[in-house]
Amino acid sequence: MQSIYEDGFDGSNIWIDFRETSGHDDFPAIITTAGDRRIMEGERYHYSHWDMRNFSSEFYILQYSQEGTAKIRYKRHGGIREYDLAPERCFFITHKDEFEFYTPANHYWSYIYISFRGELAKRVFEKIAQGEPVRLLRRSSTCVAEFQRLFRLALHHNLNACDIKKTACAILLELQNELESAENSDRNAELTREAARWVRNHIQTADVRTLAAHFNLSEKYFQDYFRKQCGQTPGKFLMEQRILYAKHLLECTNMKLDGIAELAGFTDASHFCRVFRKTYGTTPDSYRKNGENRNRDTLFA
Repeated sequence: MQSIYEDGFDGSNIWIDFRETSGHDDFPAIITTAGDRRIMEGERYHYSHWDMRNFSSEFYILQYSQEGTAKIRYKRHGGIREYDLAPERCFFITHKDEFEFYTPANHYWSYIYISFRGELAKRVFEKIAQGEPVRLLRRSSTCVAEFQRLFRLALHHNLNACDIKKTACAILLELQNELESAENSDRNAELTREAARWVRNHIQTADVRTLAAHFNLSEKYFQDYFRKQCGQTPGKFLMEQRILYAKHLLECTNMKLDGIAELAGFTDASHFCRVFRKTYGTTPDSYRKNGENRNRDTLFA
């Protein structure tokens, strides 16, 4: 049975010790402790490397912000950085870290935490440690939901050692998947931004070959990579950028269609008109005329 402790602030701080049931076997992931805490204005907690050495084994902690705001000063690789811990922000701590967290004036901070040990925990947290220690984890996250389910069951003494081990593995594996998905999404967005920036600067002459060369990739590899990362072919992406630029010229200049087509990199005005009509369901001339009417209506409104 788990040991449950309540302390301070009308019992709002709860700690659960799972070590009685989890034992000291070689299971890949075990939950050792967990808690639901509320830190009031002005409270400050400092943990040095020497403090961490007092613990008998390696541990890995996930702290998830529920409400309020806190700040954390984190020392790694000889440098110190400060982070804001707002709702849905997770902070990842290991037994090797030195850190301090506190609540600024006129603030409080409510968070949940869960402490793991085992080889799976070590592997997941080492991967996390390659990036920033503070990450975004949505309330809809499976990890958060699974942890809160575990916590409720523990409060009712409705858990056994097997449940704790299985839940630990599930949380860590899902955490790894969610963070990897977020990182992939960030990389995809950065790839799209950089490609769009380059195309805008080379709109007249850009093609898939020169875009691939900008990323120092072969055309074939770039075709496959871009489609996999961004969900569309680079050729379609290029055409979207051309038509967006041409639409901008229609809205902001009095240039003739031949000139717009040339500046945007279309073969000729006929090619531009076909693509524009297919994209927007109207001709460039009609689009420009309707835009002028909208502007006139706005002026006299």
